Amino acid sequence: ADGTCLQTIAHPSCVWTVAFTPNGDLVSGAGDAVVRVWSNQGERQAPQELRAAYTENIERLAAERAASASESALDGIKMEGP
Repeated sequence: ADGTCLQTIAHPSCVWTVAFTPNGDLVSGAGDAVVRVWSNQGERQAPQELRAAYTENIERLAAERAASASESALDGIKMEGP
């Protein structure tokens, strides 16, 4: 291992801890009080419907955060019309 990032895993909140299990799965604990187990072994993965719902939730949260950041960046700026 040379420290090269192989993959990033989006979380809905701040990640506080991660660990690997003996079988190679990754466990993460986040600020939303949920422990998640990530596996590259198909038989230990959530059904496709749940994975799709998770991805949709992450994308929705990212869009909300981006919109909020854009609004915050404009705070205090007076926009004048033509």
